[in-house]
Formats: sequence, C-alpha cells, structure tokens
Amino acid sequence: SCTTNCLAPVVKVIHENLKIEQGMITTIHNVTGTQTLVDMTDTGKKQDLRRGRSGMVNLSPTSTGSATAIAEVFPELKGKLTGLSVSVPLCNGSITDCVTALRSCTSHHGLRRRGGRLRPRGAMCGRARRGTWEMIGGCPSGLE
Repeated sequence: SCTTNCLAPVVKVIHENLKIEQGMITTIHNVTGTQTLVDMTDTGKKQDLRRGRSGMVNLSPTSTGSATAIAEVFPELKGKLTGLSVSVPLCNGSITDCVTALRSCTSHHGLRRRGGRLRPRGAMCGRARRGTWEMIGGCPSGLE
C-alpha cells in the first residue's frame, strides 16, 4: 500500500536509531475502490455502516493494514504499532502521520548532537534522504 511504502523506511531509520516502544499511525488518503459513490448499505463482509457512506462527499474513518504490514517487515515491532485511516473525497493524494514513544531519551539538543538527523544504516544507507520538491499535479516534479 502507499501508506506502508511511505512509512516503512521512516520507521526503519527511527527504530534503528532510537528504538520504537509504541506508535500510532494515521493516514489520510483519497477515495479507494472499495468505497461507494453514493450512500448505500454496506454489503461487504464487515457490514460497517461507515463503509456505506459516499466516498465523494464524506470523510470516512476506517482501518489500515499498515501497522500489520510494518510488523511483518520488522517483527520486533509486532503489537507496538496501531493505526487508522480516513478516506477523503480527493482523486489523488495522501498524508501519513506517525507518532511514536521511543526507548531512547530524545530532545532537540540530543538530535542536534547527532548532526540534526538520524543516520540510515544497512540497505538504507545512501538511499534515504530528506528532500523537498515542487509539487505539480500531485507528483514531485522531475519524478514522473
């Protein structure tokens, strides 16, 4: 999923450097193929009234499998992450927020001593980077 692909590298770097004790993931994303276009009774296996609301005019809270997927990649985080998702009436776009409680004591001063950033290790070394891009049509320019 887009949420898992976005979150996994960030969780890896944070966990390797500061050790995640627990965390809460919130993702807000566009309408999915499982949502209805008009209000109707949810006929799916979950029979969730929220899933029956029109995806084009409602904010629809639902579950996300991101925490479970992250735990499959990083087994030491199993049971430490939970999450929720809100589908919004957009054609394309998402944002993910992850709030964590860490084993390591962190402070602004402590992070500055580390050079202001966490260091990627192993396979992430040289691949993870912080950047800003101008957004054009929902895609970072130059990355189409």
